[in-house]
Amino acid sequence: MQKIIDYLKAHWRVAALVFGGALLVVSAGAFFLLANLHNQSLVVAPPSPENTNVASPVATPRTYTDLYAVSIDNHVDARPASGIDQAAFVYEAPVEGAITRFLAFFERGAQAPKIGPVRSARLYFLDWITSWSAVKFFHFGGSPEAMNKISATPSLTAVNVDGATSGGDTFLRDPGQSAPHNAYTSSDNVEKIFAGNANAVSVTAWPMANDPDMSARGADGGKVAAPLSDLAAYSPVWVYSSATNLYTRTMGGKVEKTAAGVVITAKNIVVISTDISVIDTDGRLKITTAGKGNAIIYRNGQTENVTWQTNGTTPPHFYAADGSEAALTSGNVWIEVVPSGITKR
Repeated sequence: MQKIIDYLKAHWRVAALVFGGALLVVSAGAFFLLANLHNQSLVVAPPSPENTNVASPVATPRTYTDLYAVSIDNHVDARPASGIDQAAFVYEAPVEGAITRFLAFFERGAQAPKIGPVRSARLYFLDWITSWSAVKFFHFGGSPEAMNKISATPSLTAVNVDGATSGGDTFLRDPGQSAPHNAYTSSDNVEKIFAGNANAVSVTAWPMANDPDMSARGADGGKVAAPLSDLAAYSPVWVYSSATNLYTRTMGGKVEKTAAGVVITAKNIVVISTDISVIDTDGRLKITTAGKGNAIIYRNGQTENVTWQTNGTTPPHFYAADGSEAALTSGNVWIEVVPSGITKR
């Protein structure tokens, strides 16, 4: 060992060169080995999961099964409503006195332990029930025009469930509410009406696409204020959230909730403009429900001007300027019916 040490001392320059060369070879080998391993990891690494939140390139038509409709009170004394958050889609339309009322459509199987307050029918409600092939219509009485049409139309008589004449447990009175804002039904009571009906009725309506990616959504906080009434108490404002891709219903700047405390939201807001006329001294209205007119679709934080169209026996469809059918986003729909002009006679 001492001889080796003495040799290295005498020939240190040569030893340094040999040791340095060896170290260089080892380092280069390690570098290429690590690089090769890195390249292999890039090759075998699994691809990133597909973003399933991107809207479908082609929307799929939405089919509703066994729809039933409920006329729901929206008078300030009737609020908050119950069960309306479980509706597949809702028409909000003016009635007499500049107030509005809901015609909520539910699919059989919806879970709503309390629905209402249930109020009276209007003539244009019957048109919408016909166009959607609703299998049942729950209401408490109605305007003279509506009741006469139900009596004279076998198809409407067949689906009619009037709390003013039907007994049993279909409708219940809430002792905590004052009449006429205290009549309610429920999905369980509705199911009793359906009992024994094995023939499902399906209606295919709007094409719907999945939620788009965040980058394709509109600005957070966007508002939709449909001109439903001159009264502030019946002038809802919907506020958009890009995070949830939902519109939240507000009234007077406050979030509206159901009686169960559920915030009322919508995936789609469709504002339909149509002719409205006053037909009697009580201020009852006639609303044009068939034909075509202008509409605005609000979805994904975006706005689209479209044309609504229906022959009165089928659901309304919405068409873009190029004639293609406009799509909605998968989820519930609120249709706000506003006047293109009001006339009196």
